[in-house]
Amino acid sequence: MVRVSVAVVAIVAIVYIVLFSPIFKIKSAAFTKEQSCLNESSQLDKFSVFGKNIFFLNREKLSLDLKAEFPCIDNARIQKVLPSKLNFDVVTKQPVARIEGTNLAATKDGLLIQAPQKSQIPTIFLSYDQNVQVASKIVDEKVLFALQVAASLLKSDFVPQNIRILDLGDVAVYGNYNIVAIFSSSKDVDVQLDSLQSVLARSKIDAAKIAKIDLRFDNPVIIYR
Repeated sequence: MVRVSVAVVAIVAIVYIVLFSPIFKIKSAAFTKEQSCLNESSQLDKFSVFGKNIFFLNREKLSLDLKAEFPCIDNARIQKVLPSKLNFDVVTKQPVARIEGTNLAATKDGLLIQAPQKSQIPTIFLSYDQNVQVASKIVDEKVLFALQVAASLLKSDFVPQNIRILDLGDVAVYGNYNIVAIFSSSKDVDVQLDSLQSVLARSKIDAAKIAKIDLRFDNPVIIYR
């Protein structure tokens, strides 16, 4: 009985320390991405993080709350460092296209930010009635599709330089070798990108002879110079 009582007391003591000891109250935060849009402890004040028991912090909820508060955040990973510290690994959304005639750029989801000084991203031409202000978001589905195309092409061998939105929301991309690639707004971007890559791979030696690759059909239509 004595041993059981000692064990119970020990368990209660441990639980009490975990739940109520100031040792486990969050006191500091570190940010691994110095250039991200979340890089100061004061930016966490709204979320009542400091002083909360580290074991009770819901990291998934905090990450979602941060993304809602700071639209520039693409992803926020939070690591608990016992006894009282949080590490934030924040990835900032990157621009995929400059807005022609402005000093702004757009991310894949349409967030408008200051255009970076040195960045190899294409220029997109918008109609004059578009709202282009820092921190505003583009909601036009045609433009968002064009930005999705730009984001996908930045990971490909086709180097986009200028982007124009055509009738019905189709997109014309002017790239390296002076090739124009036409994307359909009614087809999956990745499927069309795979077709484009396949055409370029087959025509690698004579790619400069291609004037246009139209991806709006079941099979790409290639027009030569």
